[in-house]
Amino acid sequence: MSPKLVHRILRKYPERWSQILELTETDPQFRSVCADLEDAALAANRWHRSAEKSARERELEYLNIVRHLEAELLEKLDDKPCNPNI
Repeated sequence: MSPKLVHRILRKYPERWSQILELTETDPQFRSVCADLEDAALAANRWHRSAEKSARERELEYLNIVRHLEAELLEKLDDKPCNPNI
């Protein structure tokens, strides 16, 4: 997982920093969700800038995927108790 991606997630959920850092180091599924989230967000952005006829529809599809992945990410964070030692 790229440091940029970790930083982006930490900026979005600063109150969950200890959980995020621990999960990025210990949970391959969490890293996978984060990577998928980044890919979907980038795709939504590409479609947003596209002049193709179906661009808006595709952008909305990817934004929907982003919402689902963010919910999954938050679910994983909710399942992980905060570790004050990190």
